[in-house]
Amino acid sequence: MPRLIAAALIGASLSISGVVFQAMFQNPLVSPNILGVASGAGFGAVLCILFSFGAFGISLGAFVGGVVAVSLAYLLGHFTNKNSKLMLVLSGIIISALFDALISLAKYTADTEEKLPSIVYWLMGSLSSANWGDLAILAPISLFGVAVLVAMG
Repeated sequence: MPRLIAAALIGASLSISGVVFQAMFQNPLVSPNILGVASGAGFGAVLCILFSFGAFGISLGAFVGGVVAVSLAYLLGHFTNKNSKLMLVLSGIIISALFDALISLAKYTADTEEKLPSIVYWLMGSLSSANWGDLAILAPISLFGVAVLVAMG
């Protein structure tokens, strides 16, 4: 049951964030890789897994990594051409490639017996270890984010 509820919450969060990206870029084909969000969040989570943080720490690391990636993409796009969506997208692709390379480097240096499987399963979206404690962390954050984005819509 915890895995089912977690999957529903994660799906709702991803779907509403996808709609926000589509509205921002006025393009129905946009993805989280456009601004490097997915790669930045992945790298933040990978670092937290390498340093043996718990579920909350990994989630927080992913959030911080995503925010850092978007901030870097925005700053790079802003300094090259202040009002161009094209430069923002190109900056996001650059930042995405950078964080993807950092993820590969972290996977290369990770302990193959313990850390590497955790990293791979997390990056693939595994919910196999989801429990009620994880839901206590996930549910309020997810529902709050969905409610704020729906209200702003």
